[in-house]
Amino acid sequence: MRTNRPIRLLCLSAVLLLAAGCKNREPRLVTHTLEVAPAVLSFAFDETGISKRIDVETDAPSFSFSVSYSGQETDWLETAQEETCITVSAASRNASDGERRATLTVSADRAASRTVVVTQGSEGEGTDYAVVLSPDSLELPAYGTLTEEAEIISAGSGFRAERAAGDTWYEVRIEKQRLIVTAAPNSSAEAREGAATVTNAEGGEAVLTIRQAGIPAAYGITLEPASLTFASSGDGLTKTVSVVTQGSVPAALVTSDQAEWLSAEIVEKQLLVTATVNDGGERRGEVTVTNAEGAFAVLEVTQQAAGDTGIAVEPAQLSFGPEGGRRTCGITAGGTELTAATDTGSTAWLSAAVTGTALEVTAAPWSGSGVRSGTVTVRSAEGSEATVAVSQQGTPIADLSGTWQWHSLSATTEDWTNTSEFSGTATIARENGGYAVTGIAGSGVQGFGGATATIHLILRDGTAGVSFGAAFRKGDKPYYSASHLVFPSGIVEAWTEPETFLPVSVERDASGLERLLLPDLLTATPELFPDSEQLWGETGEASYIYYETLTMGGIAVPVPIEYHRHVVLTRQQP
Repeated sequence: MRTNRPIRLLCLSAVLLLAAGCKNREPRLVTHTLEVAPAVLSFAFDETGISKRIDVETDAPSFSFSVSYSGQETDWLETAQEETCITVSAASRNASDGERRATLTVSADRAASRTVVVTQGSEGEGTDYAVVLSPDSLELPAYGTLTEEAEIISAGSGFRAERAAGDTWYEVRIEKQRLIVTAAPNSSAEAREGAATVTNAEGGEAVLTIRQAGIPAAYGITLEPASLTFASSGDGLTKTVSVVTQGSVPAALVTSDQAEWLSAEIVEKQLLVTATVNDGGERRGEVTVTNAEGAFAVLEVTQQAAGDTGIAVEPAQLSFGPEGGRRTCGITAGGTELTAATDTGSTAWLSAAVTGTALEVTAAPWSGSGVRSGTVTVRSAEGSEATVAVSQQGTPIADLSGTWQWHSLSATTEDWTNTSEFSGTATIARENGGYAVTGIAGSGVQGFGGATATIHLILRDGTAGVSFGAAFRKGDKPYYSASHLVFPSGIVEAWTEPETFLPVSVERDASGLERLLLPDLLTATPELFPDSEQLWGETGEASYIYYETLTMGGIAVPVPIEYHRHVVLTRQQP
């Protein structure tokens, strides 16, 4: 029987389409993952009957393993398989002259096999328990994927990981012989660096360097002010915070557990924040502002408890230029009859007044150099108060090098009993990018060469000042110096963490007489003392202390031997 050509072509096309359809319906091969740790196990020549573990991680239904031996000696390993691991031990001592070696191969269905090298040292060579990290450093971005890991390569056991002392921006842990590092986002433009130390029970040690990039300064976010306080009534209004950034349009986020009483939105780079009425105790919340470049800033929000008569002033810090001027702060208060007063040392240039819920602060023009500072305190009839720290930047300080006359109040005991006024000649000289002030000494250090007693000034952006965050020792002298803070609540801080920098103040009158004043006061803020809320708003008094280094029981112990306050230096210039 003959079939015409068109029909034959149609049938052929149908067969091809059917074949193609069947091919598309073939099952796809599924691959699985398989990982083992560690990649190396080692036993000492006489380490027998001690089981060591190889962790196996796979998404396959099961896994298997085999052992191959190098050299003539075989069957010197004892192995056992469990659900997620393999245990290995040496069945006998290694009596040979050289190391013996075996390779354990782990396999799983449709997964790349993995190998573990197992060695047993000979009696003469011992076992190397050194720790090696691969890689030995990690580079983390400022935001995004902030968890990375390094492999721990070692024949040892009992691994531990510790981060560098004082670091809080990252966490470290060990999982299946891998060091896992998780960092918090870095909202600063400054990169930061940390370290994790891995040790084992046999004394091996290795250090992992951790570096995290900062947000490019142009994309950073600044909130002005950085915190808000609402009265328990909610103040009946929405408060506004300026959002300063050159990045993309920011967004505001309130966590779900705070959304019942706190809300926020961004409108034309203004953060609008609203709090509902509070019928209970004090409550705190956060508003996080982010942009697409990864920068973020957190607004701290506090709402007073029902019936609270306390006072909050925002912002809590003000700065003025040489021209002076007027600044306004918002006041949140449950009390009545609010008043404002400046500290006694600043009344000549600083004034303040309360108008409704606003505090108006005025600074006079200043022709001096450096920075001068003062405080404004707002009080209510009920006895509550809040403090605003005020600073004024003068003209840049010229070179301070030269000979000065000095005067100070000094004591040799921490409680400042039996104080005396001392004076003399001091020399200021350039030293290590800053200044060394020598010669300010009383009775306490005269026995150690009072003429060379030294107080150090550092330079920040061309401005000289005092560092509350470092102690200074000069050569092999048996004393060193450090700045010190004492607060009214009785809490004493030798220095702050992070370091606090306070500029010195230099004034010059029409006759050319220059007066250099070392900082006397520091107002505690949440930024300087994040873990000491009881200090916030308190003004601490600065001291400049010399310590003698004494050896007790073989340990060098610093002992304070002299205190100075209200240090003033003068010199006559042409």
